[in-house]
Amino acid sequence: MAKRYIRNYVVKQENVKSGSENKMINYLLSETHRNHKDTIIHCEDNSEKFSDLLFLRKQKNDFNYMKNKKGGRKLKDIAKSITFNIPPDFKPTINDTNQILNHIHNGLLDLFKMYDINMNESDLFSVIHEQSNSHIHLMIPMLDSTGKNIRRFKEPGFLIELKILFTESVDKVMDTEIEQYQQLSKEELNHNKNIRELNRLKNDYIEVINTLQISNPDKLSTKYFETQIKTIDSLLKFDNIDIEKLNTLNKNVDKVNNHKSSVSINPMKL
Repeated sequence: MAKRYIRNYVVKQENVKSGSENKMINYLLSETHRNHKDTIIHCEDNSEKFSDLLFLRKQKNDFNYMKNKKGGRKLKDIAKSITFNIPPDFKPTINDTNQILNHIHNGLLDLFKMYDINMNESDLFSVIHEQSNSHIHLMIPMLDSTGKNIRRFKEPGFLIELKILFTESVDKVMDTEIEQYQQLSKEELNHNKNIRELNRLKNDYIEVINTLQISNPDKLSTKYFETQIKTIDSLLKFDNIDIEKLNTLNKNVDKVNNHKSSVSINPMKL
């Protein structure tokens, strides 16, 4: 299988809109979601407690809004979802990942104390997804115990602090050094892009095959697309992607787009 390269210890964050918090929690815990295939989910059973905490803080925020005669903005984001991606070639055990999570928790508590944010470990919700590229999900409230917005969590500097904390945690547990971790070259970035492109094409071909099997059971109607999928699978077996073949596949994708257009115009005529 063609390998992907990563640039650094990756930390991503996104704001969870008010009203979407339970959907996010359920997604992180879902063992049947397509993104969680071959994934073992590890989590302390505190999801209900965390959901209740967000609900109570949202109520306090609503009360503050009504009490403020000057008005102000209504609550938009209720929580922040943070993903810590451990480099897959480090091959961490679940014990390693748990230790990294503990270091992150302790580091966050120190940050909260430094910025005079009244929050403790029981206010955090963490999930570990153990898989080929194991990662940690962490949700934190965007409101303090009085229902006020925690402005520090919205500042760009907070993400930088998270990256530093995560890097230090990984290096301490895994006995690694970020300074010695190889940066991505231009060629490696292009390689990653090519893999994403091949997987996108494959998904398009599968979508067309599924449609044809329902509307036109004739095996000949899907033969072309099945051949293209086999070509993609053969390309993904090697570390070096054949660019010429990839370009040919991209040219052939017009057939997929034409088919999708015909389906959207008249799904009965294929």
